[in-house]
Order: sequence, then C-alpha cells, then structure tokens
Amino acid sequence: MVLALSLLLAFIAVCGFRMELTTNYLVLGNTESFTWLLVFLFFTWVIYQSIREKDKKLKLCAALFAVTAALFYVLGLSLSKMYRLSWIWETRSYLINTLNLFFGHTVLYYSFAFLSFHMLRNAPASAKSSQGYTFSIKRVLLYWIILLVFYIPWYLLYYPGLLSPDSLNQIMDAISLDSLSNHHSAILNLVIRGILLTVHRFTGSYQTGVGICTLLQMLIITFIFAFCYEWIRRYMHNKLISVIVFLWFALYPIHQLFSVTLWKDILFSVFFLIMLLCIDSAANDESAFFSSGKKVFLLFLCLLLLPLMRHNGITVTIVLPIYFLFRFKNFRKQILLGFAGVLLVFFSWKLILIPALNITDIQPAHVYTFMEQQIVRTMDEHRDEMTEEELKELQNYFYVPEIWTLYNPRIADPVKDQFRNELFHENPFKFFSLWVKTGLKFPLAYIEAFLLNDYGFWFPEVNQWISDYSMYDGTKVEDIHPAPIIRLGYVEKIINWLKQYQFTKTPVLFLLFSPGAYWWLWVYCGCYCLYRNRKKFALFMTGFALWLGILLVPITNDFRYGYGLLVGFPLVLFASLSRRSNDLKTAGKPASGR
Repeated sequence: MVLALSLLLAFIAVCGFRMELTTNYLVLGNTESFTWLLVFLFFTWVIYQSIREKDKKLKLCAALFAVTAALFYVLGLSLSKMYRLSWIWETRSYLINTLNLFFGHTVLYYSFAFLSFHMLRNAPASAKSSQGYTFSIKRVLLYWIILLVFYIPWYLLYYPGLLSPDSLNQIMDAISLDSLSNHHSAILNLVIRGILLTVHRFTGSYQTGVGICTLLQMLIITFIFAFCYEWIRRYMHNKLISVIVFLWFALYPIHQLFSVTLWKDILFSVFFLIMLLCIDSAANDESAFFSSGKKVFLLFLCLLLLPLMRHNGITVTIVLPIYFLFRFKNFRKQILLGFAGVLLVFFSWKLILIPALNITDIQPAHVYTFMEQQIVRTMDEHRDEMTEEELKELQNYFYVPEIWTLYNPRIADPVKDQFRNELFHENPFKFFSLWVKTGLKFPLAYIEAFLLNDYGFWFPEVNQWISDYSMYDGTKVEDIHPAPIIRLGYVEKIINWLKQYQFTKTPVLFLLFSPGAYWWLWVYCGCYCLYRNRKKFALFMTGFALWLGILLVPITNDFRYGYGLLVGFPLVLFASLSRRSNDLKTAGKPASGR
C-alpha cells in the first residue's frame, strides 16, 4: 500500500513538475524519456522513505520549506509571464495546471530538504568540533592581505571608482553642488564630504578624494570579509570546503565590483554582516556576549547604522529587538535599554539634527513607492469602476493626470517622480486613508502591484540588474572623471562577461547571481534551525527582517538591494548546519577581537 501510494504521488509530481502554467496540456517533450524515468523513480524512493520515517519533526520542517518555496515559485512564475495573478484561476484547466505545478515543485523541494536534513542528522560529529577553536587576528590580517591582492586590480581599472550615475549623485550631494539630502544617506554623505573637502584642500583635486573614499571602502569590505572567514572556519571541518569559501570571498566578481562602487548599499551590507557576527556570537554563548559591553554596543550600533545608511533598514531595527526579547529572555533589560538608546538617537537625528543641519530629508515619494505603485496600478486597471470623485482624488497626488500611462510594474521611478510631495505634506492622513479605502475596494490589484515590485528578491528566475558599467562622465565637477591607472585584461574579460550575463540567464549558473536564490537558501537554513539548531534561528530572523525591508524597494531586480543576504549567507549556512551548537561555547572569541 505504501509503495503504491508512493508511485502514484511520484507520477503526479513528475507530471506537475513539467507542467507549464500557461497551457492546458501536459508538457513532457524536449527531454529524454529515460531522464524522466529516473526522476520518477527518485521521487518514488523519497516519498516511500518519507512515509516510513518516524521523525515527525524532520518531515514537518522539510515540508514547511517545500510548501513555502513551491507556493512562491508558482506566484513568481505567473507574475514573470503575465504580470498578474488572476489568470491562474480564470479557467478550470488553468487552475488544475497550477495545482499540478505546485505539487510537483513541492515534491522536488521536499526531496532536497528531507534528504539533506536526514543526512545532516545522521552525520557523525567531527572530532575537531569538540576540540574548540581559537580565533586568530593574525590570520585575519593574512587573509586581508590576500583578499586585497585580488581586489586591487579592480580599483586600478576603475580609478577613482566605478562612476555610475547614482554614485556621482551621491558624490555631488556630499560636496553640496546639489543641496545636501538624506536620500542617499546623509550620514554617509557627511563622511564623504569631510574626506573630499580635506583632500581637496591639500591637493586641489576632488578626483583624488573620490579615489581615497573608494580605497577606504575596499579596505573596510576586505577586512570584514577576512574577519568573517576566520570566524566561520570554526564551523568548517573540511579543508576543501574551507578553500572554496575563501575563494568565494576572493574571486566572486560581484564583491570586487561593488567594492569600487560608492553606493550606500555596499557599506549597509557590510554593517549587516557585522551584526550577523554579533548575533552568532550571542547564539554561541549568550551569557558571555551580553556580559561584554563592547559586544552589546557593537550590536546596537549596527542596529542604529542600518536605517541611517538605508531607510528600509528600519525593518531590521524594529523586528530584531522584538525577537530578541523572546529569544534571550534572561537579558531583556539590556535589550530594552539598547533598543531604547537606538530609537532615541535615530529620532533625534531625524527630528532635531537633520533640520538643524539644513539637510533635506527623504521625500514621501521615495518612502511610499509601493503605495504609489498600488494606487496607479489600480487606476490603470479599474478606473472605469471608480466614481469621478474617487478617480480625481487619486489623480491629484500626481503631476500627470493620466499617471497610469507611465506605470511600469517592475520599477517605481516613473511614478514616484511625478508624486506631489507638497500635497502629501498638507495632510498625510488623507493620503493614507485614501490608500486604504482604494485597497479595500480592489485588493487583488494591490497584491499584484506589491508582488511585482519585489518578486526579483524571492523568485530566482529574474534577470538581475547588477551595475551600470558605463563610467558616467556627466559630473558637474570637471575634476571627477574615469581615469584607469592600469588596464588588466582578465578583469576586463570578467566585466564583459558580467555585462552579457546581466540581461541573460545561464542555466544553473544564474543562481549564483540571484538574490532570490540566496533568500531561499536562507529559508532552508531557517527550517533546519527549527529542526535541529534553534539557537541559530536568530540568524535567520535577522535575514528575514532585512528581507522585509527589501520588499519595499522601488525596483524588482536591482542586485545591490539584496547584497546583504548574499554576503551573510556563508556565515548563516555553516553556523546553522553546525553539528552541535553546544560545542561552540568554548570555540574561540567573538567579534570584539579579544
């Protein structure tokens, strides 16, 4: 009976796995029958083993991962093909196809999670894990030097830095050729401004100042990467894996490209990684962590810097302390005091220091982009169902009356650029009430608009915009312009490959460059933590808080917004899958470098 049920479910899964969402027919063509026979037998074996497995918790956590991933896959596939969800259930055949596709992918993801959880559970504990581990700052410095050897050629090619339009806007904002604004992080702009004006005073060159800013950013990134690598070596008991992870830090081209690009998102991601190191230290030994004032200060400093560096970082600052209150129950006083201090400094900056320094704060158009997209999509699809008064109220918030003609479901810039900030400031409550009223009347349009504006960060099969390689030279500062010091052929070959990759998908390989793929690996680690390593679930919750903020960004597929999930993934992977978290209580010294 068990075997028969396994055969039936495996057959349905194979059919559903090959089912295309946009057709009424079962598609098994273009693939050798023998291959699909092997897939069928594999699914049968996994389902059979799962039914016989007595560990209910293992099956539950594997199923949680599988069902969630399959659900989002179906949603993402439908959005990527038709930019809407409603057509999934428009006909009975479409609905059946969708259910089959969902079931097939559920079995696929469940097979991966079930088998890997099972192997990790039964894997023998490494002898090395019980011997402890000593953190070495000397090794950190050695790794730092090695990483710099790989990164410096990119700096020499792109000197004084990769001058993309956004980078130059931030540079010009910093030196107040345009009014100083909090749009590109006023904190970072003030630091850049200080460096540029100081260097200009001694050299008469803004170009040199930009070069120094870029070099400092590269030094910070490579040092934190070296520190992180030394930290996670405690979890890696295989030399080959250890080498592969180091090469990922050293050779992964996105790291090197971003290290020479002055975007606020890059340092934001570095602070996020530092915070992960702090949280992992707390998970290893919470008593030692919370008894160290330096470590607790570093943790809450990162919680403060994240929203100051990038506005949607506020989700981490709000969500994480709330989780900490449940996770670290014995240290609620320290957590509440730290959280209160972060909020006090943050709101002092927003409400007192920004006006005092004559800094233009971020405009509502940039904060509420997802709401604007939802409203405009609703007008585009349902304006005939609105009253004249309702439509006019919505139109008043945009300079272009027929704003829906500018609507792009994958990027909010055309809409937000036409948003009337001054009207919003007159009565913010009126805008929010109008947004709520319209959403209650047309909820599906709101859901679709929101998902379309962020599905690149949870659906792996989306081409990612990695960078603008054009070395934009349209700056108002004549002194700032691209001036390569040395052109190295292999770096230019990598850049050319990235340019081609940026708008195409190479099978399997594209997953290495997909924030959506990295996110689901985070989810996988979170599910395993629920199963075997709950102490490390705090790491997943940190990523989840960041992911919530990423969902509010104004573009579907900009790689830099998800860069924090990528740089933190090696730590989360090896810490979450570590054999025994208790073995690590004496495993070296935490992020303060004791």
